[in-house]
Amino acid sequence: MVSAGYNSEIAARLHVTGGTVFVKGLSQDHPRVWTQQREADINPHPGGLAPALRWHVRRAGWDLLGFEDLGGRHADYSPGSPDLELVLEVMWRLAPLAAPSSVELKTMPGRMSGYVDDPEEARLFSGAHLLHTDWNPHNVLIVDGMARLVD
Repeated sequence: MVSAGYNSEIAARLHVTGGTVFVKGLSQDHPRVWTQQREADINPHPGGLAPALRWHVRRAGWDLLGFEDLGGRHADYSPGSPDLELVLEVMWRLAPLAAPSSVELKTMPGRMSGYVDDPEEARLFSGAHLLHTDWNPHNVLIVDGMARLVD
């Protein structure tokens, strides 16, 4: 089993013929199971900034995603950490990517509307770019001198 993860009921590395696969999953009746489909749909779009999705299986009451297992370690955000520069690099690589029109995504104005006093101010968060909005260090892996995004 994997020791960290907030959004899965199952998180494990499977050692199979040909390598290792990272598997995360939720029961099909879990209230956030829709996030699995969104992650599967968005996966091809960040072009190498995230581990590749190998498969998506819905069977026996489970919704499971199998990803390329990157190994690596979680980013260290402490002051002076060399990981900070790597995280900034991946942010800059993500910044120009357009949000795919083929995937239904939450908008930033919609997500931020609860954080502003005047709902009209939420429009200031409008844009057409793909975002990773949970920069928890568990969602950034350091692999071979490069930051990669998960979740």
